Amino acid sequence: MVIFLISVAQVSPTEAAPSQSITADELITLINNWRVGYGHQPLVVDPILMSTAYDTAVYMAINGLRMHIGNVSGRIASYGYGGGAQVFATENFAIGPVSIETIAEWWSDESHQYPSANPSYIHIGAGVFPYGDRIWYVVHAAYTSDDAQYTPNPTQLLNSGTTTPSVSQLIIPVQTVTPNENGAVVHEVLPGQALWSIAIAYDTKIEDLIRLNNLNPEDPTIYVGDKLLVFEAVRTPVNTKISPTIDPSQVTPTATVTLRPTRTKTATPKPSNTIAAVTPSTTPEALKNQNVALSGIFQNKVIGVVLISVLALGILLIVTGSFGKSPSPPDEKKGEDE
Repeated sequence: MVIFLISVAQVSPTEAAPSQSITADELITLINNWRVGYGHQPLVVDPILMSTAYDTAVYMAINGLRMHIGNVSGRIASYGYGGGAQVFATENFAIGPVSIETIAEWWSDESHQYPSANPSYIHIGAGVFPYGDRIWYVVHAAYTSDDAQYTPNPTQLLNSGTTTPSVSQLIIPVQTVTPNENGAVVHEVLPGQALWSIAIAYDTKIEDLIRLNNLNPEDPTIYVGDKLLVFEAVRTPVNTKISPTIDPSQVTPTATVTLRPTRTKTATPKPSNTIAAVTPSTTPEALKNQNVALSGIFQNKVIGVVLISVLALGILLIVTGSFGKSPSPPDEKKGEDE
């Protein structure tokens, strides 16, 4: 990996992209040419490895991975390669777009030459997947502990020069499940399914599956029938506030205060001292009404004059009577004494 990163850093950033993308067949031809140079038999194209290489390129591209997913032997075995025998595999990948000559330079170190230099390897597969402005190139090479018992189905072998299939051939498609009543998603592993294919189906990441299921990050092996937690249950906040229970008998009635409307004082106009002018009416009815009013007023004045006259006469009689009395005779006894 260190050598690979150094080689990537040494590539000129101004290097022109190839006019035509590298095919999976060109990657396989590159590895087999090296094998022939080492004096070994060319690797046989295996349809399962074609599927695993292509699916790996897809997953790495979608997730923007620039390092190996890990457990390549387990991933390839989960697709059915080896028929149950122990699987030994290796994986080379590169990110472009680059030329086949550039990939040959990157893979010329000892670790990338392992599937070419090791005579034990039997089968090979390759996948190419463009995503955005990048292209991921993946090669899978493998063999089993009992090669005599495992041979690819001849009807599934890919002829030289064919393109990588867009759909995996022997992998069982991952059917997503609906969340349960608490929102958790639990997936049962079926034959031919791997962590990364499950992660692609559920639009999540392998590291999340490893964390949720307490798998070994160095060797996250899963088995058919395993129940993988894909998404945790939805956690709803618990209301910790206690609502008090109200006893109706203990409730103190509350008086309702009705506010009186505010009265606005309005100044009352004082009566005017101006006597309205009476416009005399020339109609007979108006004259009659005026005569009646005047007669009433006149009668009232006469009664007053009579009463005052009687009162004055009474006073006059009293005064006159008091002056008309004769003086009393002198006191005789008083004169005798004198």
